[in-house]
Amino acid sequence: MYLSYLYYSGNQWKKLSIQLSTIVSISMINAVAISSSEFYFTFLVSFTGGVLIVPACYLINEFLFKTEWLPLTSSLIKKPVTLRIKHIFIYILLFVLNIYIQMKLPDTFYRFALFYLAIPIILLAFQYGWQGAFLGVLLNSIALIGTTHSFSNLTIADLLLSISTQTITGIFLGLAIQDQRNLNQSLSIELNKNRLLTRQLINTEETIRQEISRELHDEVGQNITAIRTQANILKRIAPNYEKISTTIEQLSLNIYDTTKVLLNRIRPRLLDDLDLPQAIENLFIELNFQDNQIDTELIWKNDQNLKLEHILEITIYRLCQESLNNII
Repeated sequence: MYLSYLYYSGNQWKKLSIQLSTIVSISMINAVAISSSEFYFTFLVSFTGGVLIVPACYLINEFLFKTEWLPLTSSLIKKPVTLRIKHIFIYILLFVLNIYIQMKLPDTFYRFALFYLAIPIILLAFQYGWQGAFLGVLLNSIALIGTTHSFSNLTIADLLLSISTQTITGIFLGLAIQDQRNLNQSLSIELNKNRLLTRQLINTEETIRQEISRELHDEVGQNITAIRTQANILKRIAPNYEKISTTIEQLSLNIYDTTKVLLNRIRPRLLDDLDLPQAIENLFIELNFQDNQIDTELIWKNDQNLKLEHILEITIYRLCQESLNNII
């Protein structure tokens, strides 16, 4: 019951591993029950037939019973059928070349012929996963069987070994490629999610900064104006306190300037009115580089006139702002 649950609910690795274990078990039973004198040969025949037939039946079952079939409607009838002629032509060409090489290649290049058989398996595995690799194995099996010159036990054993080895290697190679591709897709999806979350986080942070900046600007600005007004009134009605009122007014202006600098660091309001290069050049003026005899030059290249997102502009502005502050 547990194996049945894995077969129907597990991933491809578990399903194919269970199929392989079943094929090995049945091959052992056949070899023991049918022939004791030629145990190895009987086992090899059963095993090779199993690794070719069982995955094929599994694919047919998946296609017929696990695929969602849509009813044939008028819209589907009018829809043209698109065939990948290029792929079909390439695979037919590889199949024909396989047969040609197996028939015409000299015996001294026999090892090279076996190496060439792996090329369509690798290509199909890379394109379609283990299902494509299995198709390549079937084509290679037809080519090998069709070009066999003799049918002695040794030749047949060598043929069966070659077919079974190619089948197992091709299927698991296709599985590895398919898993790697699925992993890359999962990583790509997670990366896009992280980018979206980062963008949302930055948007939220900028919204909070904007609200704090607006509140501070309004509240501090009003209080500074009130302090200066009261200092001027005090200066007029009490000339003896003129020096104190002047000091209070000057301190209030200092507080206003400091608050303005802090507000600019919290939320650069210049980017609402100026573009990014002009806002960065304004940093040179605010930080008094010219008064400190520091030469500055902004090199801005945007030949394609790309429009940056506002969040990206703010990030670049803050990087420049922090770097220039570190210089001073």
